[in-house]
Amino acid sequence: MCELSTLKSLSQLTSVMRMDRVLEIASAGGAESDKMKSFLESIWQSYKLDEVKNKGYPIAERPFISPLLWTYFTAYRHILYYPYTLVALGRTGIGADALENKDKTLSIIASVLPHQKDNLDKFGTDLLHHLIDEIDQLILREIERTLTGEDNDKRGMERAAAVITSAAAAFGAASPKIDISMIPDSIAKRD
Repeated sequence: MCELSTLKSLSQLTSVMRMDRVLEIASAGGAESDKMKSFLESIWQSYKLDEVKNKGYPIAERPFISPLLWTYFTAYRHILYYPYTLVALGRTGIGADALENKDKTLSIIASVLPHQKDNLDKFGTDLLHHLIDEIDQLILREIERTLTGEDNDKRGMERAAAVITSAAAAFGAASPKIDISMIPDSIAKRD
């Protein structure tokens, strides 16, 4: 099974669980904690999550695709790896306190799906699984735009730049000022 398919299936499973409570129980110690860690270990083994590695595919290769498509794919991976991280923490008895990037992940997703910001603020990471299909559709539309030669237009560059800047701010990096006018005409379409 493809790595992302496995993670999507895991996301489906964890979407019906109160993962905050699961992690709380797993990290509390005692008999109930041991049962919860055993339950999470069985999930880990059932999904063969030891075989799922953040290999970086296609990050290691990074084929040429539009910046906006790459941005959508990055958001998609953030969503899919979130439940993996929760199960990994819980099976070892580490609580949600160790998860520092929760707000950062929400910020990235909100920058890709700005119309979902209020819902993300209200439901937090519980909403992430329910956004997978929406990002899937964005990815497919952007692939279609790329295949029809509509990639690298000004709108796409501006949108990708806004998301990259938001992600950099969320992760504490210096927010780069991305000036799309600096992109050489030979590789960017201009209006």
